[in-house]
Amino acid sequence: MKITITEYDTTVSVESLNGSDIWEVHELIKGLLVAVGYHPTTVDETFTSSDRPEERWFPEESEGNR
Repeated sequence: MKITITEYDTTVSVESLNGSDIWEVHELIKGLLVAVGYHPTTVDETFTSSDRPEERWFPEESEGNR
């Protein structure tokens, strides 16, 4: 699988050589969004469910801990 994101003049892509499950794709998309300039904490909050805190990149910055 190959995923490419273009934001203005920046294009980033990632290619997975193995079959990916949905959670791996989820993490790939989060990484691509950070690579094109979105803030990691914003991406984390937007794409990670509050009932799965183990998947957060920055668990100490979750909404309940601010």
